[in-house]
Amino acid sequence: LDDPLAVSGDAKLSAVIHGGDDSNVTFNPDQSMRLRFNNQDIGMYQWDGSVDYTVDEIVPAASLQTNSSVDLTVALNQLPGITSYWVSPDWVELTYPALADAENDRMFIEGVVAGGGNIVTTGFSTSSVSVYDVRDPIAPKLLSGVGAQLDGSSYSIYWTETEAQPAYFLTTETAILAPIAIEVDQPSGWRSPTNDFDYIAIIGTERNATGTTSLGAELGNAVQPLLDHRSAEGLLVAKVNLQDVYDEFSNGFVDPDAIRAFLTYAYNNWQRQPRYVLLVGDGHYAFRNEVSTALHNTLPPYLVHVDPWIGEVPADSRFVSVDGEDDYLPEMAIGRIPANSAADVTAVVNKTLAYEDAVATPDGDWNLRSVYVADNYSDPAGDFHALSDNVRLNWLPSLYTGQQVYYRMDPDHDTGPEMRTAIKNAFNQGAVFLQWFGHGSTVRWGSVSMYNILDPANLTPTGQTPLTMHNACWTGYFAVLSNNYQALGETLVSVPNKGSVADYSPSGLHIGAALLTLDQGMHKAMFKDRIPRAGDVVKASKDYFFANSLAYHDLIDSMIFFGDPALELRLPTADFSDSTMEVSETTADPGDTLNYTVTLTNTSVFTAPNVTLTADYPQNLVTVVDAGGAVDNGDTLTWTLSEVRTADADSAVKTFSLAVNSGLAPGLYNVTVPGQITSDISSPADLQVNTEVNAAPLMVNSTLLAQRAWIPPGMPVTVTAMLLNYGTAPSLGTQVTLTLPSELGEPTWMTASTGSTPVYDAGARQVLWSGDILIGGDETVSFSSIVSPTLT
Repeated sequence: LDDPLAVSGDAKLSAVIHGGDDSNVTFNPDQSMRLRFNNQDIGMYQWDGSVDYTVDEIVPAASLQTNSSVDLTVALNQLPGITSYWVSPDWVELTYPALADAENDRMFIEGVVAGGGNIVTTGFSTSSVSVYDVRDPIAPKLLSGVGAQLDGSSYSIYWTETEAQPAYFLTTETAILAPIAIEVDQPSGWRSPTNDFDYIAIIGTERNATGTTSLGAELGNAVQPLLDHRSAEGLLVAKVNLQDVYDEFSNGFVDPDAIRAFLTYAYNNWQRQPRYVLLVGDGHYAFRNEVSTALHNTLPPYLVHVDPWIGEVPADSRFVSVDGEDDYLPEMAIGRIPANSAADVTAVVNKTLAYEDAVATPDGDWNLRSVYVADNYSDPAGDFHALSDNVRLNWLPSLYTGQQVYYRMDPDHDTGPEMRTAIKNAFNQGAVFLQWFGHGSTVRWGSVSMYNILDPANLTPTGQTPLTMHNACWTGYFAVLSNNYQALGETLVSVPNKGSVADYSPSGLHIGAALLTLDQGMHKAMFKDRIPRAGDVVKASKDYFFANSLAYHDLIDSMIFFGDPALELRLPTADFSDSTMEVSETTADPGDTLNYTVTLTNTSVFTAPNVTLTADYPQNLVTVVDAGGAVDNGDTLTWTLSEVRTADADSAVKTFSLAVNSGLAPGLYNVTVPGQITSDISSPADLQVNTEVNAAPLMVNSTLLAQRAWIPPGMPVTVTAMLLNYGTAPSLGTQVTLTLPSELGEPTWMTASTGSTPVYDAGARQVLWSGDILIGGDETVSFSSIVSPTLT
């Protein structure tokens, strides 16, 4: 202690301690601590639950010593019947009377008794001392009327105080601490409702004692190819510098709450609600660099006290839980690239792009493989084989192969090394999904070490990297600082060209039953609902858990997703886009039969299961005469096929026949037949054909005229037929026949106002014309002939 006054009076000893393990639910209290000061017993304090507990005690000033000690002790004998517990000290504070003697020409004073007395301080090297009233820390006042006096080798500073509860800061000019670095703020506009983005990439930043380092810019450059790829897909991408978030939402201070405040604002105020958030950068709990570590803290975690066993855990999904301060159900999909260098980002970006590129990573058996790795079947924490089998047997569609790698399932999987080899082989073979169910720590899977942070580097390079899920404890605790290593989940994602394309792992401790519910939600979203992007699958799994679990909701907070939330999963997908539908006639009359042929063509390498073909027909225009084996419900024909493979030409052709109704009202009709092909693993393929049916009656008025009423023999006569369509449909294929009497010779000329030119049939002595007459249209057909000169 600095210059304690061990005289009469009191000192105040305060402390805040947090209760640890909250699992002793049958005991109240279940937390205890004894406090001692300078070997004097102050008291024992007990409370219930994993919560803060505050101690405020008065100790006699006579007990103060220059070398004082505060002891906090926990012991099982303080809580009889409890087998284990622990507590975490947050802070301890001792407020004591002391000499007002400066240290290094600076001094902070509080708690001076005011009331018109003189205040005297000592120990300054000069008489030029500034005294500030700091009762209001953000509005300090420089005092006037301050005096100085030389006392031996140092100066005393004095003044008179008249107000209550003063607080002062004294310093010489040379003792004022200057900032090591001052940087120009680059203005940004993320707090603006005009922003319109659905994908936000927050690029971490690093500050040290000399200012901002280049690491943030390096991370931003490394992630750019991924952002370009997402933009090319049609997503509106916002690239956000984390320092800009701090500047706009926490006055420049490093504060994870600023990230949540920014995303809350964006979700509630931007032109559209963002869907995906990518965090670029690693982080740990000492985000003000209080602890020395080789791990960078470019993007700090959001820490919440929710874990019933260990308390505070990283919870990235809280950044996107924006429906109030206590909300823990994410509204957006979020993922983190846990990078400590640009090379780490590049590894994740390259792996993501290679995974999504069907040319670089072709479809194959790996898309159909889901791997289930499990711990012991006989374990105090549960039967991990049974937990794994629950999802493998009940939630994985039969299309997929559920590969088992279970500890002690047979003599080949009896040891940690044997399991490690089997897990390595499973990764190397490629899979669309790989999960662990069992014990875990930050560095490994297994009650014995079956897979650890050193193993991913030994895998074979491949683009067939799975999405991994850890139904375990700790393996996603990325805020770990000890030994300068990253957690297993981080390692699987960060290793280049192998490992996992994305990872879903826990930052806390969990029980098997809760993890099973989350795992079921994961399988439903990924395999049954076939949600295409990984971040949406993860979000859906948490939504499912929330809806189907009444307890252990800390799981929603502490399951961390590493990777790009917009990752497009390589689920096996059939392709029926080359399928065709044909009809025998494109024009028809009432009573005609229309024959249809549908060819289902699957151009993918995957057999499409549970294929359905539907053909809708207008029952008011046509009648089914041959359903071709389909089920007819009155306006739709439906065929169900167990599967369609590319080579199944015979079984993938369906035919049916429809007859045009003969009693149609006059008019022109379109018999449109749309078809659709669906399956468990394909997008709908839409087909359509059309036939035009003319049901219009003869509704044409005709008039026959000559140019004069009397023609002398040997003179020409012109005859004109006038036709008018007064119907409600075009008169298609209208025919005109004009038969000449024997008194008229062969026509000398013929003409028509539209359509084809009339022709003359000499044998039948007929002028013939055919053509279409539109609704309201008219047509004239004319010819000229000579009256026989012998006519009398």
